[in-house]
Amino acid sequence: MFRSNSNILNQRQREQEQANEERFLAIQIEDPEGIENLSEIVKVKGIDMLFFGPGDYSHGIGLTGQLDHPEIRKAREKVASAAISNGKFAGTVGSADNYKELAEMGYKFLNLGADVAVMRKGLKEISDKLSPET
Repeated sequence: MFRSNSNILNQRQREQEQANEERFLAIQIEDPEGIENLSEIVKVKGIDMLFFGPGDYSHGIGLTGQLDHPEIRKAREKVASAAISNGKFAGTVGSADNYKELAEMGYKFLNLGADVAVMRKGLKEISDKLSPET
């Protein structure tokens, strides 16, 4: 018996066409130069979201890991404001502690946990349960 796979090929072609029509482009702003050029970056056609990376940005301005520092907050607010005022989405990294504040700033895309961190936590819980008590 011979069976055609043309339906699968047609489906893949339709999916490819749809993907090409529905692209979503996010630009990461992670260094001082990105903040300095924000007004020009936000004007580029085709950009759908500005994503602020506070960790890399903090490192770039000599404040590594100080994500609540006023300079980091100022940059975070600038990115959100630029995105919103130009009809784009604003995205950033946050936590369970600050997600409400970020949402109030206008951030619509929030990365609240890296996959590696979530897996590490889950694996540690399993490991702790399996470890013999001493």
